[in-house]
Amino acid sequence: MVDKLIQIALYKKGSKKNLGVFLGFPEKYATQRVNKIIENQNFKMEILKKLLTAAEVEAYMDMAITAEHDKIFAK
Repeated sequence: MVDKLIQIALYKKGSKKNLGVFLGFPEKYATQRVNKIIENQNFKMEILKKLLTAAEVEAYMDMAITAEHDKIFAK
């Protein structure tokens, strides 16, 4: 899932540098930081939220989570 999310975010932002800047990394190191995320797939929740936003799938995730929550807890 994380691989696909990163690929979509890269496609939407156009380059690793643009994605890195969007994620809040300094422009000078943006590509390097994105490469580390791709290699390690180890990042904070803040970066995950920004990746979801960059990939333009945040709303879909929210709907899926809400539906699952309602299915479980709506009794």
